This record gives sequence, C-alpha cells and structure tokens, in this order.
Amino acid sequence: LNSKSSLITRGKKGMILFDGKEVFNIPVVGATEAVDVTGAGDTVSSVISLAIASGAGFLDAANLANAAASIAVMKRGNVAVSAEELEKVLDEYF
Repeated sequence: LNSKSSLITRGKKGMILFDGKEVFNIPVVGATEAVDVTGAGDTVSSVISLAIASGAGFLDAANLANAAASIAVMKRGNVAVSAEELEKVLDEYF
C-alpha cells in the first residue's frame, strides 16, 4: 500500500496498528459487549484524523480513537462523543 501506517479495527478484539516499523495490539477499552456499533467506524476515522492533524503520533492517535469508539458503542444509534466522556475514559484507562 506504500502507506506510513495501517489501522485495522477488530470489534471486541480491539485494533491492530502497524506504524511502519512495529505492530501494536490495542485492546478494547471498557466493556467488550457493544450496545450498538452504529457509527463506531466513523468515530474511529474522525478521531484518528483529527489527532494526527493535531500532531499526535500514530499510536497515540489510535489509542484516542479506540477510547472514543468505546464510548460510542455503549450508546444506541449514531451518537457524538463529548470531550468530557473522552476525558473520563482516558483518565480511567491511560
């Protein structure tokens, strides 16, 4: 693919990140049984894009996206994740 990195989402198994040098297993944050996966991929795409655009490295961006998606899947429907919710998850798990 000639890309600098690749991120593969794996549902309740978390994510795998290849940053061009190493492979990282990113475990699920919080509960492993989702309420609704609607919008989870959109959440990952938007959060990782914003994080990288803001200067985060691939691993930090992937961890942030994983945390945001973990919040989104615990709600019904296509939802937004608030900064307060994300901060709470980050404080608890990182």
